[in-house]
Amino acid sequence: MLNAMSLGRSITFDLRLLAYEVQCARAHVQALLDAEKISAVDAGCLEIGLDSAFESIQSTRGIQHLMHFEDVSECLDHFLTEAVGDVAANLRLGRARNDVSVTALRLWMREAVTTLGREVRELADALLAAAEKHADSVIVGYSHLQPARPITLGFVCAAHAMGLVRDLRLLAFVKASIQECPLGAGAMSGGEAWLNRDSLSTALGFSRPTMNALDSVGSRDFVVGFLSSCLQVANRLSRLGSEIDQLVELGGIPLTTAVSGSACIVDWKSYAVKMRVAPGVPLGSLGSVISTTSALSLSYFRDLQEDKEAVFAAFDALEAPLRAAVISVKHLATVVVPPLDAIRQGDILAADYAEGLVRSLRVSYKDAHRMIGQLVQATREEEVPVNALSSAALRAVDARLTPGVIQSISFGDAVGSRAAPGGTAPQRLRKDLLSIRAALEEANRDCMLNGFQHN
Repeated sequence: MLNAMSLGRSITFDLRLLAYEVQCARAHVQALLDAEKISAVDAGCLEIGLDSAFESIQSTRGIQHLMHFEDVSECLDHFLTEAVGDVAANLRLGRARNDVSVTALRLWMREAVTTLGREVRELADALLAAAEKHADSVIVGYSHLQPARPITLGFVCAAHAMGLVRDLRLLAFVKASIQECPLGAGAMSGGEAWLNRDSLSTALGFSRPTMNALDSVGSRDFVVGFLSSCLQVANRLSRLGSEIDQLVELGGIPLTTAVSGSACIVDWKSYAVKMRVAPGVPLGSLGSVISTTSALSLSYFRDLQEDKEAVFAAFDALEAPLRAAVISVKHLATVVVPPLDAIRQGDILAADYAEGLVRSLRVSYKDAHRMIGQLVQATREEEVPVNALSSAALRAVDARLTPGVIQSISFGDAVGSRAAPGGTAPQRLRKDLLSIRAALEEANRDCMLNGFQHN
């Protein structure tokens, strides 16, 4: 027979908020005592009862023994009543399950953002260390999966680190967006005048109470912000995994087996699987919350309990990929980058040779580009570098081309010439790494604030 309550049961996932529900309850006990709504004896009794209820629920083995409760709030109320009897009913005065639920989620999210920020910072630090180590390690930069320009492995690592700086800024923004406390907003219309919501906010580490009770219980903007930041971090990890796969496949750089996967048919072919599976869950969670809330008017609906399952799933999905990314990048800092094949320099240094022709022959870049394109084709036929082509091969492209005109350009020379701010030149990269580190420190400071920012 169908149990109607089972359709809305959330105890299977919101039990995770138990400690935060207890935090809210403790703050409310103090608010009731301050307003002289309960005696000091009853307040002490409730404090002891909350300890007992928390320990009883924690010691319950298996969620199946709690499945007769609808959610964590009902579960806590039941065990509190078992512990202190009718005194437990006092805790319901001046608050509702609606405002408690969303406050508990905000408290959990504050810690989750801090945890994510710490892990993102660790990965960024690993990337910057690898960038410093490989500032001079020249590799091929690809465009459309074709050799394009020489760059350094350190330059690539710094690029991914810069992306993580922005992710930290986004996480800091999410933390700032949950600085208001919904507790005391009640079911939807607000609390009575005796309830000191400022004290509640301070007790729980928020900067101030929310400013509209209806918005307090019905809005899930902060959930969307959190899931968006999880999705962005997941996308960053996936792209980093793709980058490492490309370095392995095309650059000959070994991937640590600690975090790689392999194909079942060709088990020698490894890939950064543990990073590239990351975005799906946060994307699905974000879509779930958006689609749910878009169909609801303001105020609290039972459907809003579903936000917690989505949030927990997105957060949990990032744990293993973040760890795998840190391990992979730390391994990357230890590898020796193989030298580039000189025969392929025409493909990789084409733009540098063209710029040399602009200077030496005083031709337009368009004409120089055309000449070099034909010379690159000749290198493929003769299997020699551009600067080793015969005089006949050079004159076949343009009569002005002689061995003296095509000057030898090394990969190091080409990389070193890109010394404008943001460029791949080693000396430039080392300067830019200082700026990236400073930006990382600033973003990390905002994200790691223990409490909330006060405006």
